[in-house]
Amino acid sequence: MTLIKWKPKQLSINEFDQMINSIFNDNLDLNTHNTSQLPAADITENKDGYLLKADFPGFDKKNILLSIEDGVLKLSAIQDDNQLETSYTLKERQSTKMERSFVLPEAILEKKIKAIFKNGVLQVSIPKTEGVKPDVMKIKIN
Repeated sequence: MTLIKWKPKQLSINEFDQMINSIFNDNLDLNTHNTSQLPAADITENKDGYLLKADFPGFDKKNILLSIEDGVLKLSAIQDDNQLETSYTLKERQSTKMERSFVLPEAILEKKIKAIFKNGVLQVSIPKTEGVKPDVMKIKIN
């Protein structure tokens, strides 16, 4: 089995300021900030490749971006609920950004990666190169 390293996003200074402001301002400025979240993801492996499933609830397919750069698969999506011409009586929903990155194994076919988005779930098929065998080594017992 190949492990894919995950590097958690660190809290930025801006997010820390937002957290402190929300404590002292009783959340009065909720709709002035964008939120950033990590989409929940599952990765399975079989003999042909990997299947990554990531949740993007409430997002449209047109707002989701997949890219590969330097062996890193990046999933991102932006949902903008700000309507400038709309006058709200109450506004609790806000712009949301979801982002997640995965370091890809070396033995994959980047050009044959395929993605499907249905019912808020993004499925990314990542095929292995031909001839890749599981990392299993038999050890002779004397």
